Amino acid sequence: MKSYKFLLTLISILLIISACYEPKQYPPEPQIDYQRTVVLNAIDELGNQVRQIKIFFDVLDGDGNIGEEDGSAIKNLFIKFYEKENGEFYEYEFEIDVPMEYSIPFVSPIGLNDYYKAEICVDLTFPIDFFDPEIVGDIAIDTIKFDFYIEDQAINKSNLQETHEIPHEFAGNLIDTVTVIYYD
Repeated sequence: MKSYKFLLTLISILLIISACYEPKQYPPEPQIDYQRTVVLNAIDELGNQVRQIKIFFDVLDGDGNIGEEDGSAIKNLFIKFYEKENGEFYEYEFEIDVPMEYSIPFVSPIGLNDYYKAEICVDLTFPIDFFDPEIVGDIAIDTIKFDFYIEDQAINKSNLQETHEIPHEFAGNLIDTVTVIYYD
C-alpha cells in the first residue's frame, strides 16, 4: 500500500511539473539555415534532358506566420542566381522570364507551440544546354551559386543564405558543414 501511495505521489508531482512547461519561444523574424545542394542531370516529364538543382534549407519562424492561411500563392521565397565570370560572381540576367520567387505554403502549428520549423527543398530545373557555351553565347557559365531569403506574413525578412559554388560539370551533393543558427 505504501508503494502504491508513493507511486501516485510521484506521478502527481511529474504531472504538475509537466503542466508548468512553457512552450519554446523564438524570435518573430524567420531564420534560415542552408543545408545542402543536390545537382542532377535528369530527364523531365517531356523527355528533355535537364539540369536539376535542389536547394535544401531549414526554416524557423517564432510566430509561425510563414505562408498565407487563405491558400493564396503569395511569393515569400526569393532567390538570386549568380554566375562566375573572370573569377567574380555577377547576378545572372535571364533573357527569358525565369521565376526566381516561390511560395512556401502555410502549415498550421500543432499543440501549444506557435513556431514554424521545417526543412524546405526548392527544385530548380534548367535545360541541359543552358550551360553550353555554343548555345548560350561567347562566355560559358562555368560556375554558379544562389543566394536566398524568405519573408513571413508580417514582411519580416530572414537572414540571407548562400549556396556553395556549383561548377558547370558537377553532379552530386554539396553539404554545408557550418551551422548558422541553432535554437533548442
